[in-house]
Amino acid sequence: MDFFGAQDRARRATRWLVILFGIAILIITQLINLLVMVMMFLYKLRVEPEFPPSFSEFFNWELYFIISVVVVGFSLFFAYLGMRKLFGGGRVVAEQVGGDLIAHATVNPHERLLSQIVTEIAIAAGAPVPQVFLLKESGINSFAAGWDSTDAVICVSSGALNHLDRDELQAMIAHEFRHILSGDMRLNQVMAGLLQGLFIIKDWSGSLLEKLHRVSSRGSGALLYFGILGFYILGSLGHFLGRWIKSLLTRQQEYKADAAAVQFTRDPEAVIRMLQKLGVKYINSYLPGPRYDQFDHAFVGIPGKKKFLSSHPSVEKRILRINPNWEIVFPTLDTTEKEKPPEVERVEVKRTMVWTMVGLGVTETILEPSSRAVSEPEVFDPEAGFTLSEELLALTKDSYACMATILAFILTSDKNEESSRLKQLKPLIDANIFQSVLEYMPLLGVLDPRKRIPLMEACIPVLKEMNRVNYLDFKKSVLVLFNTNFKLDHDEFIIHQLVISRLDRYFRITRRPQKILNLVGAVKPEYELVLSLIAYTEHPDDEAIQAFEAGRQIISAFSLKMIPRQKINLKQVNLALDKLYALTPSLRKRLLKASAATIALDGKITMRGYELLRTIAIGLEIPMPAIFPIPEDVSPKSYKIDAG
Repeated sequence: MDFFGAQDRARRATRWLVILFGIAILIITQLINLLVMVMMFLYKLRVEPEFPPSFSEFFNWELYFIISVVVVGFSLFFAYLGMRKLFGGGRVVAEQVGGDLIAHATVNPHERLLSQIVTEIAIAAGAPVPQVFLLKESGINSFAAGWDSTDAVICVSSGALNHLDRDELQAMIAHEFRHILSGDMRLNQVMAGLLQGLFIIKDWSGSLLEKLHRVSSRGSGALLYFGILGFYILGSLGHFLGRWIKSLLTRQQEYKADAAAVQFTRDPEAVIRMLQKLGVKYINSYLPGPRYDQFDHAFVGIPGKKKFLSSHPSVEKRILRINPNWEIVFPTLDTTEKEKPPEVERVEVKRTMVWTMVGLGVTETILEPSSRAVSEPEVFDPEAGFTLSEELLALTKDSYACMATILAFILTSDKNEESSRLKQLKPLIDANIFQSVLEYMPLLGVLDPRKRIPLMEACIPVLKEMNRVNYLDFKKSVLVLFNTNFKLDHDEFIIHQLVISRLDRYFRITRRPQKILNLVGAVKPEYELVLSLIAYTEHPDDEAIQAFEAGRQIISAFSLKMIPRQKINLKQVNLALDKLYALTPSLRKRLLKASAATIALDGKITMRGYELLRTIAIGLEIPMPAIFPIPEDVSPKSYKIDAG
């Protein structure tokens, strides 16, 4: 799945959205201008019968321009209000439609299963773990919202939990992850805001018509009534244009998200069963109430009534895209039934998850499980690194436990600094959290290094549940521990990027640059710094130069120069990632692709190399499809992911 290309296409689609929105506003404005001028002319004829009955003599270009400014300003103002409601990101959208945050420590078996599935897919896909919200609706539906992958949330309805089995629910979540990783969410957010400017004319004029339906059909009352009716008709045209724009830009999203769900789960039948349960004309995905209308294009199924120019293709077409020979049968579901009994959790591994670079285009140097000695703990093992035991999940039960987990990670990263760090930490944090840190340290001190990133990833959505003040206190404690040795080492760099940098952005403490860079030359020193760091991390000095050369060759960036080891500072890398973020997704992909080639020079990847690669991907907020389930009958070297 080419998520990088999908992000570029989403950016282009956003530009087309703005262009089409402008054209639609221009069309509606001209028609409203004519309507207003005609109404004013008719009113003039009524109050002044001797007025010359010639519309061309009455027409005034200055007045026409003023009306244009008013209409455009009115539409843009409400488009801005629509966008403003979404500025807060995915969590704000989820709360606006009535979603309730599912706490990580939930005891509800259905909510717990959902949270586990989301965490599993996020870790396997190399994506940040999003927060999960529950819509208490009987319809079967879900959506993803947010401005980027670190801001994303997933909302799932109660009906989905009640009617989908584990595999079908996994297929639904995998569908949403495609929207998260491909940039569809940003397009959907912009669309939801802008199109309010087109829909508002119909909404307002419709409300006025209801209030004036008793006005006399004679005199000025009739003129006012028919004038508002004209506005309603033109508003309906604007509504039609808005729905046309929406359908034009979103239908292909659903086909591709279904295809991605198949690729993530390797279970096309589960994806088809999930779609079938949405029902004929999405009858089972219906969610009552108007609050879903603004964001209806982002749902997996249409939340409202089936409409002309729907934002979704029909269920039948979506199923046949997956399997043209499938016999479509829509099951009869009672969406008013009570909650189903909880499933017995399965403990067996359903399918092998194999780490691969195919998403980056480095298919010739894939690491295969059989090529490594399992006795080497420093070598990354894809078959064991992405599941968390109940004992480890207990370390993420709430935000206080997660804070203790992160602090314990830092303390156990350097035995020489452990004692002095504990002394500095004790007066800075709550006594209960400090006690938890002491309890967690023995477990984390001997933790399989393959579990570190999954455990930290599982902590992120839980840490987002705390308030800003608590986060700032936690951040202060982390930075104090970082500064005990006045440098940023590998483990601290990983924690800073995976935890602190992301939470800083979530709590609006720092912001990413908004400028878009289209040339690698604008960030050449940063490119060189990151690629050199990876070469030195993964290889001894005599091989590092060859590894750097392999990285720059695979992207044909021959002007890049390797930086000497002693000149590399991890604090500079933090700053470099912020600047590199301004590159377009395709150029960020080039850096990740070069990094992958640099690592893969000797055909294996160490834990430090893997952690560094994944951390850089997260720092650049680009999807790293590092883990994909591969069918048993397919060779990893021949397996290729295509967006389709």
